[in-house]
Amino acid sequence: MFRSASFVCGMLGAFALSATVAAADSPWDGTWKLNPAKSKLTGYTFSYKALPDGKLQYNNGAQFAVTFACDGKPYPIVGTSTVVCTTPSTGEYDYAFATSGKTMSTQVLKLSADGKYIGETEKDLHPDGTTATASSTYTRVDEGTGLVGTWKQTDVKITAPDAFTYKTFDGGVDIAYPAYKQTIHLTFDGKPSAIEGPTVSPGSTVIAVSAGPLSYTETDKVGARVVALSKTTVSADGKTMTTVSWDPGKESEASTYVYEKQ
Repeated sequence: MFRSASFVCGMLGAFALSATVAAADSPWDGTWKLNPAKSKLTGYTFSYKALPDGKLQYNNGAQFAVTFACDGKPYPIVGTSTVVCTTPSTGEYDYAFATSGKTMSTQVLKLSADGKYIGETEKDLHPDGTTATASSTYTRVDEGTGLVGTWKQTDVKITAPDAFTYKTFDGGVDIAYPAYKQTIHLTFDGKPSAIEGPTVSPGSTVIAVSAGPLSYTETDKVGARVVALSKTTVSADGKTMTTVSWDPGKESEASTYVYEKQ
């Protein structure tokens, strides 16, 4: 749901390498792709609240909330990212997420007849003309009507995961995410590095700090706002990279992404 808006904001996974490791010997270099079967992507909780003015408020239970109405109008998320919601039929909610006016992804949510489950289908619309799809199931964990209430992500299926490339240089790394036409020249000095791309929300930056030659921590920001935190570790043989990522204030519900070198 709105957690996916972190991708709309132009946040791509950034990876850092200790300057003490020679680029030629780097296990980080190469092309990486997510292995959904080895990843752990469920457990995230959030809620919807009905407001007196008829709008809905999405809240992740920590530091993130979005207020909107299903009236076909754009509502702000963070930076230049917006969401448009419509309800084409009873129990169906269609979302369109955009950055700087460009639609980046769509989601269709369908509420089960008993109101206990939400089935979601998401389509990412990449700037290079390709698309990727994913589906999720959310289970109600308290009482509520319609979307209103608290939900937990209990199943995720990703088809055709995107790939990215990673190339170290003296003092940092160059990262390219071809599907989104995004790049980042990341200097490993704890200072903000800008994410570049046609659909990146202005002010999107990454700050990386070494946790050793095979691990680092990362802070993703849009302007002054922290939108994601993570820790990434690469195996010594350079075959597997693991990122544990969470929203600020929700480390207990972190997702684990396992990438394999192609």
